Amino acid sequence: MTRLRIWVSYGQFYATDGGFDTPLLGDAFYGQTNGLCGARTGRSLFFITGLHTGWVPVEVQILDAPPPLEPEWEDAVEVSMQLTGTELIVQGWGADGHTIAVPGPGPYRVRYCAAGMDAGRDQDHTVGDEPAPDRYRIQCWPATDIAPDTILRTTSENAAYWHGAVGAIAAPADPAVIRTPTPTPMMARITTATAASVTAGSEPVWLPTPPSWVELLTLMVHGPDPEPAVRGTIRTEQGLVRIWRDGDRYRIEDPGGTVLLIVDDRTRWQFDGDHPLPLAMPRRAFGDGGTALFARRRPESFLGDDFTRPAGPIGTAWFLGRLAWTVELASPPRKPHPMQLVVDAETGLILQRRIDGSGIAEEWVEFVAGDPLDPEMVTWTGPTRSAADDVDDSNDIDAARRLEWFARHVSAEPIRVELDLEVVVHDIDEATGAFEATLGAAGIGMLARRLRSDEPWDLPWSQVQSRWRTERWDWALTVLYDRPTGRSVTALQQQLGDR
Repeated sequence: MTRLRIWVSYGQFYATDGGFDTPLLGDAFYGQTNGLCGARTGRSLFFITGLHTGWVPVEVQILDAPPPLEPEWEDAVEVSMQLTGTELIVQGWGADGHTIAVPGPGPYRVRYCAAGMDAGRDQDHTVGDEPAPDRYRIQCWPATDIAPDTILRTTSENAAYWHGAVGAIAAPADPAVIRTPTPTPMMARITTATAASVTAGSEPVWLPTPPSWVELLTLMVHGPDPEPAVRGTIRTEQGLVRIWRDGDRYRIEDPGGTVLLIVDDRTRWQFDGDHPLPLAMPRRAFGDGGTALFARRRPESFLGDDFTRPAGPIGTAWFLGRLAWTVELASPPRKPHPMQLVVDAETGLILQRRIDGSGIAEEWVEFVAGDPLDPEMVTWTGPTRSAADDVDDSNDIDAARRLEWFARHVSAEPIRVELDLEVVVHDIDEATGAFEATLGAAGIGMLARRLRSDEPWDLPWSQVQSRWRTERWDWALTVLYDRPTGRSVTALQQQLGDR
């Protein structure tokens, strides 16, 4: 028996035949019964763990025959794979592989056993050499042929969830036609299509030319018309969440089916496990529900320099079996690494968002578009509590009641006020016309310009919300305590002109 410490991230690691590519989730699990060990490609395995990120203990046994299933293992599945040589490579996520010797080429049966998956899911990650609460064993022995996968034992809630989720995985792109690249950090889901056309069977499949940045930006911000309902599962830094979305109405649940959030056209209901009643608030209080992937970015969010401009050409990819566009967004001066996006070609929703240099990522692991959504799923008719019910201090209770009254009787929408701001100029370069200035007597914003240049522009502000360029000038704007709308920035640009 070989004992390994395997690095997992996003709850996954792999085993492959020699130098065969590590698999994508869709390629590995589509059409299977079990959701713990994906073997669809035939020469690679995709293992699911309870722990999201950290080191997990993995035992590997090469046997002559199938062993008895020991009672210590809470969950167990079996799959088949084909080996072409004498090496099985067990590889962590974005890590080097461990070579395990096998008797020779041919079909093998593989049993994947797990213990402590629920505890690993609940802990989420380990720090340093902290031991993981979950552990795993891979048992491999020669077989006479390739047999279907099977579930031997299911005890944990996490395993039951993945067994149920595998049926929703969309059909992948044919891995024999569009090959999966060896994954680099944060790229375990993407198959890149580099040819203008590929062949599926005997019929050519023509890949469309990627859109321009303006076309892609329009798709991301506005989406198709009509916009299809979507559902699926998103893996965030905090774990998995299940999503249903129909236009601007949402429902979010945890993997076990507990409702976390419902948002309809007017109201947001926040469900808290510590309270029997959901908290009802005006929709305007709704944030992003813990992930930005199921909602569209507002147009004004692309006005600044915070990951708003492409750093290279738009690419074509397959993600979860769907045609997608890839783009890398340039980082602002205060941030060291660019952002990578995978955008669904049909809906314009972001399927994966990564910052490879920082190890940050969130992504859809299941995505279905176009299925009608029951309207009852995105509303709540039961009893609720108000914000005032959650506040003990009498002043805060009174403030919460006044806010709720204002939303009901005056406006639940943000208030728009036009201001004339005094300009206090601090620095002037009379030779070039560059300047830096404070806006408003109370210093609620900053404005700056310089001669148009491609050189970096580092301003002494904590954040630049909007940058734009004219034929002569580069401009920068920041408003403290809030973000200017796209309409207000456009009006300011027209006022300042290019003189």
